[in-house]
Amino acid sequence: AAAPAAAPADAVARFGLPQKEQVEAIESRVADGFEGWGPNDRIRLQNGQVWEVVDGSSGTVTPQMRKVTVRRGSFGSFFLDFEGLIKSPKVRRVQ
Repeated sequence: AAAPAAAPADAVARFGLPQKEQVEAIESRVADGFEGWGPNDRIRLQNGQVWEVVDGSSGTVTPQMRKVTVRRGSFGSFFLDFEGLIKSPKVRRVQ
């Protein structure tokens, strides 16, 4: 799969918030010490964004799975993809 094209910094900062322009995906990393997620957990990315798990899923990650991609889904949804993991929780941006 091809990596998403790099987006301008201002578009990345607004990703997940209501806007006219649409970036299809962003890349970041989760903080050290992150071991996984569960329903309603909030996940802070190194770029300062905070995303909340909204689909009731749970999963665990290893220290090698710190790189993430937040991508658009259908009908305004977003998914958090962890590098090396098949599961992708559905998320919404809260900060």
